Amino acid sequence: MERNTAYYCTERIDGGVSSMKNIVFPYGIRFQEDTRMAVFPAAEARIQGSRSSETLYSIFLIDSGATVSVLPAGDAELLGIPLTKGRRTVVRGLGATDFLGYRHVITCTFERATIRLPVVFIDHPATLRILGREGLFEKYLIVFDESKRRTLFLNPKERTHIDKLV
Repeated sequence: MERNTAYYCTERIDGGVSSMKNIVFPYGIRFQEDTRMAVFPAAEARIQGSRSSETLYSIFLIDSGATVSVLPAGDAELLGIPLTKGRRTVVRGLGATDFLGYRHVITCTFERATIRLPVVFIDHPATLRILGREGLFEKYLIVFDESKRRTLFLNPKERTHIDKLV
C-alpha cells in the first residue's frame, strides 16, 4: 500500500498565523475481495502508548457516521493499555450488531497536531481502525473532498469562509 502522506496549509487568520494547522490527507487505498481497488477517507496517525516506547502508526478510516473512534483490542495490548481497566461499553455497528468494548482516552498525533481522543477497543477479528466524531470533529472542521479524494482537517476558524458560501 502506498504511504498516505499528509501535507499542511498555514493561512493567516485574523491578522496572525493560526496556532492550529490545517492538515490534508489523501484518501486511503484498499483492494476488495473481487480484486477491485477502492478508496476511502483516511488519516494517518500515531498513537502513543502508556510508555514512550509503545507507539502505533496506522491509517484510520474516517467515519462521520461513527460517534466514537474504534480500535481492535489487540492495539491496547501493543500500546501497553490494560484493556479491561477501561469503562465497559457496548458499541452498535451496522445491522444493529452490538459489540462489547472498553473505553479509554488515548493520545493521537496527526502529523504535528496532538489531541486526546476517546476510543473504544473492541475484541472482534474484523474490527477496523475508525476515527469517529467524538473528540475529533469538535476540534477540527472536517471536509471530505470526494472529487480530489482527500480529507481536510481545518482549523475551526475556517468556518467563517464556509459560512460565507452558504
